[in-house]
Amino acid sequence: MIDFLIRVGPLGVGVIAALMAWNSWTFGEPPPWSVFGPKSAETVLESRVEEGRAGNGTTRYTPVVVVTAEGEPQQLDGLVPSFSSFSVDMATHAISGYPVGGEVQVRWVGGKAMADRTDLFGMAHAIFISVFAAVFLFGGLFWAWAMGRNPKAQG
Repeated sequence: MIDFLIRVGPLGVGVIAALMAWNSWTFGEPPPWSVFGPKSAETVLESRVEEGRAGNGTTRYTPVVVVTAEGEPQQLDGLVPSFSSFSVDMATHAISGYPVGGEVQVRWVGGKAMADRTDLFGMAHAIFISVFAAVFLFGGLFWAWAMGRNPKAQG
């Protein structure tokens, strides 16, 4: 049993890392893969900061941008970066690139309009996990091949 785990363990780690990489590329708003997806130019109809309450009672500021999407208004998702503080400064900075009446690039993810921005943490995580997975998948395949069918018979 231990011999089997030593032989195919790195390959198993590579498979698990590949599943993690897939999740990393498809998670978030906008997800990192959408950098390569469809985009269009849309007109900003509304750009504001909405004040609300979080679950713990603190004040939370959320950026809200509405764009024309295929002829009808649609709220733009993906304006809030990872690890957001939901402060008034963050929300104001998030909508600063979306002046009312201006034309902006919009990413399309599953029929929803998303901000054309790259979350550097999400992108770095997806790339790192993908490289990690590739190293363990190819290295694990080579290792399993190099160990042969029965490592005890070689010694």
